[in-house]
Amino acid sequence: MSALEWSPADIGFAGGAAPRRPHLVVLPGGAGHSAPAGPVRVTRRGRLALLGLAVAIAALVGLMGMRGADAAEQLPTVTVGDPVGNHNLSANLLVPFQGDPSISVGYAYTRLFPTFELSLRRTAQNVPGLVIDGVNTIYRQHVLGGTVSTRLTYLQTPSSSGELSFGYDYNAYAPADPLPVADPTGGIVVPPARGPDANVFMSWYFSNTHSWRYSISNQEGRFVRLNLRFSDPTLGGRFHTTEVTASWQEYLTPPWARLHALALLWSGGVGIGDKRDFFGLGGFFEQDVLKTLFLGRPQCCTFLRGYPPNSFVGDHYQIASAEYRAPIVRIERGYETFPGYFRTIWGAAFADAGTAYQDKFRWSEVKVDVGAEATLTFNMFYYLETQVKIGYAHGFSAPGGDQWYFLAAASF
Repeated sequence: MSALEWSPADIGFAGGAAPRRPHLVVLPGGAGHSAPAGPVRVTRRGRLALLGLAVAIAALVGLMGMRGADAAEQLPTVTVGDPVGNHNLSANLLVPFQGDPSISVGYAYTRLFPTFELSLRRTAQNVPGLVIDGVNTIYRQHVLGGTVSTRLTYLQTPSSSGELSFGYDYNAYAPADPLPVADPTGGIVVPPARGPDANVFMSWYFSNTHSWRYSISNQEGRFVRLNLRFSDPTLGGRFHTTEVTASWQEYLTPPWARLHALALLWSGGVGIGDKRDFFGLGGFFEQDVLKTLFLGRPQCCTFLRGYPPNSFVGDHYQIASAEYRAPIVRIERGYETFPGYFRTIWGAAFADAGTAYQDKFRWSEVKVDVGAEATLTFNMFYYLETQVKIGYAHGFSAPGGDQWYFLAAASF
């Protein structure tokens, strides 16, 4: 069980005894232990500090969310299911301030083996791909799509799980606004790719990762994934492509600290066909924090921190990452009935190495970065478990350099 899977009520129960509040614990490096729970008196200064932290996080999230054009005005989510869980219907609606809504509707039928799923969506998003005078810029994109798939669980034990899925995916996408008019005296404008894109896909994964009660991360095991996509005009799209990607995540616990973790990642892929570029590596895109927190959609999936987004593109890519993670402060406290509950602050030191390339891999083209991050895990509105992360990275090759970033609901 991870640090996000327990509550203060889990502490201090013994034969029906009333639960006791945990201490605010600073975890010494290498110890990997928390202090015993016991009664604690929260002073007025402590309450003001917790309230100040809550207000600061809320203000930071609000400001970061307002920076993007997708700042959300409404985020209603509706989920309906029958009492035994055979039918599940969900709907999400996102209405930005500029009035360009995104909506998705999904249905799942789980009574039979395998499970059947259907989803329809209309999204408006800011994405890169418009090249002006050699600079990859962000533009507004509309996407109309749907997915039908089936999932087969081939392995389900207390310590491991595995799943195989097949499906069909269709996406019609195009710029939402008129593109800049070509000016003979200005820079060259390369328009972004347009859909539709239709493909059949297969996805397989195996996982035996697990963690302890106070863990900040997976502590042992591995997560392995393999994806295959095939596109063809006969399926309803414009492209004829074949794409294969794979990833391996490994988690280790060092012998000197049982709550520390070493996380390792390798990911790679190859694409063949008539698309412009299959893969892009680089740093993080500007994030709509509100949408990410409420909808739980982190930026995905592999990054070269310390470089601009999509700095390196190609038909192939490979990347490896290593992170050493350690808890710093275990808070486990909220301010009275304020709809926020702070869990843990933990830190990580990392290094990434990778590149995207055409045709042949060359060691001389591998880009490297190092950095550190601090992560706060917390609950919003009593049920939503999430995190925010602030980090610094330095990329050693051009166009890399010093980079500060703030993320919500980060992956890996």
